[in-house]
Amino acid sequence: MEKINIITFTFYVLIGLISSQISDMKNRTLDYYLDEKIYSIEEKENHINIAIKKIIDCTIEPCNFPIIELFEIKNEKDYQNLKLVLDEIFNKTKIMKKSVIDEDLSDQQIKKIFTVFENNNITSKLNYTIIDDIAHYHDFSERGYTYQRMKWHYYTICSGIKASGGNSIDIKGVKIRGYSVIVFVKEYMASGGKTAALTYPKVKIRFNKKPTKITFINFDNGQEYPRIN
Repeated sequence: MEKINIITFTFYVLIGLISSQISDMKNRTLDYYLDEKIYSIEEKENHINIAIKKIIDCTIEPCNFPIIELFEIKNEKDYQNLKLVLDEIFNKTKIMKKSVIDEDLSDQQIKKIFTVFENNNITSKLNYTIIDDIAHYHDFSERGYTYQRMKWHYYTICSGIKASGGNSIDIKGVKIRGYSVIVFVKEYMASGGKTAALTYPKVKIRFNKKPTKITFINFDNGQEYPRIN
């Protein structure tokens, strides 16, 4: 009788451990940092919750960031796409919570996440507009880029002060991975000599959301433009 009780007890312990592991696997959470917010993707048994959280100053761990919006993903295709991303990122490890940015993910993983986001009106892709006519903006004498936030997110790339006319600067290409951006910039030098007029070649680019990371690279020599404000 005692032997049967021990076997029964062992059986229920094993069932409990298995159930706990299954439960854990259904509650993997991926915190994806975008647009100065946290998009917390949590796997449930037959759906996925996505909580948009506001990032606040936190000095005591664990940090409880306030939830701005909560979405429930029940569509089978969207659910499977996110589940596949979670399987790839967690790679069958025992870690149940992970934080990532664009640089941690592949292009395919980013594409799947954003497809689900757009299908459910959670957030939009990063879009940009190049603004050439910015003569009325401040003349920067340093070489580098500046950032300004208004309704959109503006970046001005400057060549620095030039002692002749005919110099110009242009954006040759923009590479976007999720919310990480590389902007390729080309500078054109004047063929004439020095003149009395000083010029400040610059070009501006506007984004609908703030990039998680942005880098400005000289198209010809690969040098990175420093931030000057």
